[in-house]
Amino acid sequence: MNFTLAKVKESNTDRYILQTDSKYFSINELLFEILSEYKTNTSYENISYSINEKFHQSDLTDRAFIESSIDKVKEMIEISKNDSQKKTYIHNKFNILKNEAGDKIYNALSFLFEKKTFFIAFVLLFVASFVFFYINIIGSSKIVENFQESLTWSNLILYYLLFFGIIFFHEIGHATASYSFGAKPKEIGFGIYFIFPVMYTNTTNAWRLDKIKRIIVNLGGIYFQLIINFVLMSLYYFSPFQNFSLSLLIMNTASIITSFNPFFRYDGYWIFSDYFHLQNLREKSTSLVQNIILHPSKTFSEIKNKNIKYSLLTRWV
Repeated sequence: MNFTLAKVKESNTDRYILQTDSKYFSINELLFEILSEYKTNTSYENISYSINEKFHQSDLTDRAFIESSIDKVKEMIEISKNDSQKKTYIHNKFNILKNEAGDKIYNALSFLFEKKTFFIAFVLLFVASFVFFYINIIGSSKIVENFQESLTWSNLILYYLLFFGIIFFHEIGHATASYSFGAKPKEIGFGIYFIFPVMYTNTTNAWRLDKIKRIIVNLGGIYFQLIINFVLMSLYYFSPFQNFSLSLLIMNTASIITSFNPFFRYDGYWIFSDYFHLQNLREKSTSLVQNIILHPSKTFSEIKNKNIKYSLLTRWV
């Protein structure tokens, strides 16, 4: 069993990661220490003794527990290999950008993700978009009418093609953010999510980053769309293409709002998950609802704390 272990420093607690091939598992501290010992010591009795010493609990583990834990890891790794296609939520994928071609782009844009630059720019761009819509859209029936008039069939085709470019730039934002923190993205691709065509960025390596950096990676796409909003606002004020730029502004802003949706695997889902340290968010929420319906007498704390010692693996990506 080939694997590597990593401990990621967070603000309040440490996060423990098991990596095998291209898969990442979130594990608890106990399993992290067991596997650390296992890399240099294959005797289950010795591992148990070392773990009990380290945690200052003589009966924390025994040989059977160590063996069961390691067997569980082997089983889950094997399942993740055999079931990787089934577990994906994006189907019929094909790559658009990867490897050296992508790295050149990410390297050129990585300055945008210096921490101070990112947070200041993100807030300013967000406020600028809000102020623009407040001044020009809310309560202005004329602008709405102009937008509706611009939605001819020929314009819709052009808007669709340009919007596809915007979404590609959105994915470049995620990839650049991940690249700038040393977690090289694998590819940008296209696939089907439910019944919808989507673009995606494989930033699996970002999972070993700390919480703030992961959230910046999650926000990277929206950040780049806000940059596009700024360009479109400039075109609106300083070019003769007001209706054209306004239409794209509305479409792009609607896309940004949709991206914040935490109920689907859009950016908001991952931001919410990483900020609150909630792994397997959809699966846990479904499980919680089932527990409440089937076992209404159980409290939330009982559900949360059930079998903590044996909940060793929390997710793979």
